[in-house]
Amino acid sequence: MKKDYTVYAGFSRLKGEELCLTVGFTTDAHYREYSKIMEITYSIPAANYYHARRMERAAHRILDTHYEKAIIRFNPDEMQRSPNRTWEWWYIWDRRSIGNAPYRAIYSTMRNCPVNAKLAIKKRQKSA
Repeated sequence: MKKDYTVYAGFSRLKGEELCLTVGFTTDAHYREYSKIMEITYSIPAANYYHARRMERAAHRILDTHYEKAIIRFNPDEMQRSPNRTWEWWYIWDRRSIGNAPYRAIYSTMRNCPVNAKLAIKKRQKSA
């Protein structure tokens, strides 16, 4: 049976961490929202595991370029037996800005990520 993957971007719900964003993928978005103590602000379906991973990596590259990693509560060091939050959180200092903040580019990047990267490259080469 084929699994359905969802790629998400979400902000932390904990007090003092409202500006911390994470991007990941899961087969159960509701449970992930609960377990990571976050509010999913954007989600998009992926065709398969590899497509979900590709979208996640593209978003992480943008976030690594423009933002610093955030240290959050209930991280893997604090909860060594059963960590429910990862180290992949970024401090989005311009979340409440009116203009185009760099973190908003992750949405279009994830949406436009090809399902099969090799096929997309071949199509671009043929059209050039």
